[in-house]
Amino acid sequence: INDFQSKKRFLNEKFNKMRLNKTKQMVQSLNIILSKYADENDISLVIQKKFIVIARSGLDITNEVLKIFNKENK
Repeated sequence: INDFQSKKRFLNEKFNKMRLNKTKQMVQSLNIILSKYADENDISLVIQKKFIVIARSGLDITNEVLKIFNKENK
């Protein structure tokens, strides 16, 4: 049982490190994409949707950014 628990703990730690690393890579890639998109489209401010009370639907760039992200990270 102790051996099993030790292996389980090791694998969980390995998985968590891998997940954190991949998340960090994804965030870095998104930041680069957002910066480039904002420059190319003359956008001076990008805000997370959850912090917006009300806005025109045309201001949402989520789908465009996701298309670029998916294209670059296949």
